[in-house]
Amino acid sequence: MRDGGRISRAPGGDAGAGGPSATDHLVQRVRDLQTMASLVGNGPAFLRAVATLPLTARTDKAILITGETGTGKELVARAVHYLSNRAAFPFVPVNCGALPETLLQDELFGHERGAFTDAHARRAGLMAEASRGTLFLDEVDSLSPRAQVSLLRVLEEKRYRPVGASADREADVRVLAATNAPIEQRMADGSFRADLYYRLCVFQVRLPPLRERREDILPLAYHFLDKHALAPGAGIHPRGPARAMLGVRTGPGNVPRAGRMAVIPRAAPWGHPKAPFGVKRGLIPGRRGAP
Repeated sequence: MRDGGRISRAPGGDAGAGGPSATDHLVQRVRDLQTMASLVGNGPAFLRAVATLPLTARTDKAILITGETGTGKELVARAVHYLSNRAAFPFVPVNCGALPETLLQDELFGHERGAFTDAHARRAGLMAEASRGTLFLDEVDSLSPRAQVSLLRVLEEKRYRPVGASADREADVRVLAATNAPIEQRMADGSFRADLYYRLCVFQVRLPPLRERREDILPLAYHFLDKHALAPGAGIHPRGPARAMLGVRTGPGNVPRAGRMAVIPRAAPWGHPKAPFGVKRGLIPGRRGAP
């Protein structure tokens, strides 16, 4: 999938107090098309998953994005952000699973000077960094019980308290969350709060694994080859055995592995007998001896 650059929100056109102008609507339409075009895939399962993004993005409600590792959850979260009215403000991703419990509250909410031994200066957390924008919580299922309570308060009351602070602060952010875990099972065993789940899952986007969208494998391979080509737009595409190998793959790894399968052969010495997928002389156009 293509992870395009940030699409800045364009300034208003000639609209007055009466509302958006025709120029505003046109700019919005172009931005929507650019954002949706960054999601590579035409398979029915994928199209069903992303069909409602332009509508749900316009709300300010939480969205829970589910799917296996490598299905593009952060890319979809970015698309929601750039399709939303918060697109001109920061998109701040947080990998909850990478932060230890001792640091999570501080990273999310920040701290005041003197809040603990090494707090020599006030520090704004990621919640403040994402102000007026979007906070994306990846691997949200890994949050500790204490952190779940804090996040629930943010979602319910739109307020949070930095570590060591004596007063609350407003949380003007939209929260998007993602998980690759069976979240319903986590609720059943008590490791994930049901009330937090229902706050996060106002809307849900389930991204299919690549094995359920096999028709997208070759378009994704073309995309990754173009993305990593030395000369953009060179028209380098897999052919012959390479196409066959990509077309029948069923193993794990989803989109990132498909990208590596397409790109790694480009790094092999030209004509090397161990070049993967039979990518040797004549299998890639634009090379000497290519068909």
